[in-house]
Amino acid sequence: MNRSKRFFSVLASAMLVALCAAASAQQSIPTSGTWRGSLTSNTKSVVAVDAQFDATSVSLHFDEPYNCRIVANLLAKDGVSTRYRFKPSTNGGDFCTRLYPGDLVATPGTKQVTLSIAMKNATTWTGDLSGPATSP
Repeated sequence: MNRSKRFFSVLASAMLVALCAAASAQQSIPTSGTWRGSLTSNTKSVVAVDAQFDATSVSLHFDEPYNCRIVANLLAKDGVSTRYRFKPSTNGGDFCTRLYPGDLVATPGTKQVTLSIAMKNATTWTGDLSGPATSP
């Protein structure tokens, strides 16, 4: 194999590795922007939620009847899921107060992210949120 063919072969391999790494990183943390959807509890309550992701945290805004905001910082990546730990709520509200110091698990999918939250009182909330490109 001559030098130029070897160079292009190595370059192509390096580009493939970089693309795979970028795709893997994209799947582990949802892309920036607002993700919208609803969460349902194990007691069948439903609440609308907006999630704003960045590289190190997620900010959640829960709609009525809870009407509160809370931020969770990146804690760990576990396979395709990402675990975040809630900080104290900035605007209070009983619902958000009960989330602290719990965890949020975000599992990305195609154009959606699945959120799972376990509260101190053993209530669990799960749901799918649509990504920025598919938000209304």
